Amino acid sequence: TSFTLDHLKKRCLIGFSDGEAVVFNIINGAKVKTLPKHQGEVNFIFEAHNLALLITASSVDSTIRMSTDTEINETEQKRMITITDQIITSVTYKAHEKMIVVGTRNGQISFWEAETAKNIGVCNTINEEITNICALKDYEYIWVGTTSGKVYMLSTPPAPFRFAKVYEFANFDPEAPLSAVYIQDLIWAEESSSLFIADEKCYIKRLDMSSVMKDIIEHKKNRANKSDDSSNLRGHLNPPTIANTSPKIL
Repeated sequence: TSFTLDHLKKRCLIGFSDGEAVVFNIINGAKVKTLPKHQGEVNFIFEAHNLALLITASSVDSTIRMSTDTEINETEQKRMITITDQIITSVTYKAHEKMIVVGTRNGQISFWEAETAKNIGVCNTINEEITNICALKDYEYIWVGTTSGKVYMLSTPPAPFRFAKVYEFANFDPEAPLSAVYIQDLIWAEESSSLFIADEKCYIKRLDMSSVMKDIIEHKKNRANKSDDSSNLRGHLNPPTIANTSPKIL
């Protein structure tokens, strides 16, 4: 039910419908380690390499389990996050901030310190089911996809304007241009400033986000070079201004 490779692409991390999560050697297929079991299917599995952790999450038991990945064949659960009164629909790890981001069926997005399992904020501004979240590697933002076909760029902690919607657009059906389509998956390619979308109409699209990133980068430079005068201070505390025009489909 979930699959990823580790950062060296030498191991595959696999979650199963019975709650099991297992790490295999990709070269010879040998089982390397078995992770702590969930009470239902494992919907998300990924590596937090900079913390030497393997992270699994299940929508059935509403838990996110972080297990040690320091020894070759050994692992143990280090900490756990329980999402109460919510159904988990998306989980991602933001490595630079060592932060786990969780999206839910009712549109809530929560942010957690992976090192302590401490909650550091909740965003309730999206009133739609979250289908996918992907993180920008070097910037304090995430992309969020929803069942209504909307894509949002949100600012994240530790930005002073956290949870601000800085950009949004609809994923329209090429055959019915006024109809937004449910988003199944998002992948962000930071090197090319491209956002890949897979949707329920079976389309896979690559979108050009270079103009959006140009504004994000410029805003980050201005924040870094701020002075004590009031105009620059306001610019530091406010989110970037990005025109909500539809991105070009590449």
